[in-house]
Amino acid sequence: MKSFSFRCTGILFLLLLQYGYAVTLWDCYHWTASDQDLINARGGDQEAERRVCEVIRGHVFTGGENTQTPGCGACWCCQKQETLWKCHPWTTRDLARIKALGGGKMAEREVCDGKIGHLFTAGQNKLTPGCGSCWCCHKV
Repeated sequence: MKSFSFRCTGILFLLLLQYGYAVTLWDCYHWTASDQDLINARGGDQEAERRVCEVIRGHVFTGGENTQTPGCGACWCCQKQETLWKCHPWTTRDLARIKALGGGKMAEREVCDGKIGHLFTAGQNKLTPGCGSCWCCHKV
């Protein structure tokens, strides 16, 4: 699988996902009560938040500027998403079952969704990064 690490936003980001490139997505890291205690003990300022986010938790502190951490929103502490997806190529057995179910999108959905950890997307893979333009995706 091809992989890139660079500033990537908007349409370019979606195109890379569509063509199967591994693009890191991010989630907001929400402070726990323990994190708040550590931040307060270190002065309660932005630098204290940065230290807790990066040094203690191992995440990326952005101060809300998330152009390099797509998916993190307006959050100040971002963590990499853990769930990535791959395309599930139809097996001979899958194709036979799809045919037995009458073919078409509904039959493909039933076969794909019937597999543990799989999701039928009909090629709309915004929520399944790494699956490219595939219609049946599975968690890596």
